[in-house]
Order: sequence, then structure tokens, then C-alpha cells
Amino acid sequence: ARLVGAWKQLTAPYLSGLTNLPDPIDAVARPVLFVGNHTSLGMYDLPLLVHELYLRGYTCKALAHPMHWLGPTGALIEHFGGTKATPYEVHQLLKSGEH
Repeated sequence: ARLVGAWKQLTAPYLSGLTNLPDPIDAVARPVLFVGNHTSLGMYDLPLLVHELYLRGYTCKALAHPMHWLGPTGALIEHFGGTKATPYEVHQLLKSGEH
């Protein structure tokens, strides 16, 4: 949490549209897709997006471009619960109720 706080101070993110989010309890029953900015491979925005959603009661599964698995970044993404953004992986997540 300290790292995210420092990251927020460094980047000064702006959140808009929060009133449009479904209630986290209601969102469990249906898939919800949140998309973060892809600037700089999503490394700047994704941690903040996941943290803000967590604070609001959501659990997130980050999807990342398969090219991250060509180097060490893929293992880091998996360590924090992310997975490859492929049709098969998305199907498996939806099928297992991880949405």
C-alpha cells in the first residue's frame, strides 16, 4: 500500500466515471471488464487501476499481452495473479467464474 501511495503521488492519477461502476456484489454474477491505459505496456496505470478497484470491493485478474512472456515480465505478472490475454485464457477465466 505504501508503494501505491508513493506511485499515486508521483503520477497524480485522475479517476472519472466511478459512479458508473456496478456494485461489486452485483458484479460477481456477471462478467465485468475494466480496461486500463496501454501506455508504456500498462506498467504505470495497471497497478493503480487494480488498487482502486480493490478499495471498492472488486477482485481483479489482470490480462497482459502474451509478448510479456518472452522475457521476465510474464513471470512477474503471474506472481501478482495476472495471465495472458488470449481468447483461450479469457474463456477459462469466465468458465471458472473468475470474472
